[in-house]
Order: sequence, then C-alpha cells, then structure tokens
Amino acid sequence: MSTQKDKEKLELLQGTPDLLILRTLIFGPQHGQWIARAIQDKQLGKETAKWNRLAKAIGRILESEPARG
Repeated sequence: MSTQKDKEKLELLQGTPDLLILRTLIFGPQHGQWIARAIQDKQLGKETAKWNRLAKAIGRILESEPARG
C-alpha cells in the first residue's frame, strides 16, 4: 500500500523536470537542445559539489589522529 508520504515523494519527482525546464527559461525563450544542455550542466555542477564534499570528508578522516587507548 502506498502511504501519503510515498505519494508526496512521487509528486515531487514528477514535478522535477517541469521545474528544471521552467528554471532554465528565466534566461528567455530557448530551444529544446539548449534547455537540455543547461539542465545537464546544472546537474553536473550538483554532482561535482557532492563529490567535493565527500572527498573533503574523507580527507578529514584520513588526516585525523588515531584514538589512543
């Protein structure tokens, strides 16, 4: 059975492409290929930022002193 929370997640996911497309149109009317490229570049930036946060966290772990008992 689907819960209300599951339905809300699904609605959010279904609305994401619309939001991304509309967001790219703040720069003015564009062709579909430009919109796709802009969304792809936005996604690349997001994934790069996540990777950088992960790499920094791993770096902090590797640099920390081991606990002495």
